[in-house]
Amino acid sequence: MFQLYEKKKLPLEVRKLIEADRCSVYLQVPCPVNPSGPVTFSCPSLLCENGSTLLLGLEDEHTSLGRGLVNSLWFDREMTLWLRDTDITYKLSVKSLRSLITGPVFTRMLLRARLSDPSAEISCAWELLWQSCAPTQEPLPAALPLPVPAAPDLHLDNPRLH
Repeated sequence: MFQLYEKKKLPLEVRKLIEADRCSVYLQVPCPVNPSGPVTFSCPSLLCENGSTLLLGLEDEHTSLGRGLVNSLWFDREMTLWLRDTDITYKLSVKSLRSLITGPVFTRMLLRARLSDPSAEISCAWELLWQSCAPTQEPLPAALPLPVPAAPDLHLDNPRLH
């Protein structure tokens, strides 16, 4: 059954950490094909919108990370988001809210990806809704790097097409 979740503001120190873009971001997602449990990925692109919704841009969603996000969305499964700064680590429980392939949120994530590389692409932007947040002393789980897509889908405004 579809359930509406309450959007609440992230703690100020966590919002500042994300906005300063100085933290390492790791997302632990359910992985139905992995019998040992959830899998953790290093995620380079995370923004906070309206102080409550987290945005994650994916260069390629046809990966284990993309499947984990879909699994969270379809089956209402929680994921764990780790934000690590030099002196503190936050552990957040999050859920997938929706996947976007167009619109202002998607465009915002695409433009952010293109800040450092004008020909960078994302295939989708995910909205994540946080459920709980607390500093932790737990060690970070071992993270897998995101795979590099063999042939990305290019948007019509991509300089590589001109």
